[in-house]
Amino acid sequence: MCSESEVVKAEIERVCTSLEQGSWKRENRAGGRHPFPAFVHIARCGEDGPPKRANFICVPCYDLSRGGFSFYAKTRPDYQYLVVRLGDLPEANHILARIAHCTPHDGAEKAYRVGCEFLRKLILPP
Repeated sequence: MCSESEVVKAEIERVCTSLEQGSWKRENRAGGRHPFPAFVHIARCGEDGPPKRANFICVPCYDLSRGGFSFYAKTRPDYQYLVVRLGDLPEANHILARIAHCTPHDGAEKAYRVGCEFLRKLILPP
C-alpha cells in the first residue's frame, strides 16, 4: 500500500513549500538529497492534457530533494515528462517533473533508477 508515515508527510510538505517559494532553484546537490524509502504515484504526461487518476502507478522512490526525486522502474521510461503525486488523496500534491537521467541498476525488481527534476506544482481536477 502507498501510505506515508508522519516523517514522510513532513518531507513532502518541505518539498512542496520549497516549490511554492521558488527556493528549490537554489538547491546544492551535495547536501540537498535525502533517502526517501517510500512509494509515490507517477503518471506520464501526454499531449492530451493532464493525467487522470487511473493513469497513476505506484513506484518505489529512491531519494527526494527540493529540486527533484528519483525512483526505481522495471523498464526504461519512453517519455520525458511526468506528474508525481506526493502524499495521499485528497490532500496530495501533484508536481510536474522532467526526466533528467535514467541509469541501469542491479536488482530483479529495480532495473533502472530514474532521476527527475521538479518543474512546477500542478492543480489537477478531482
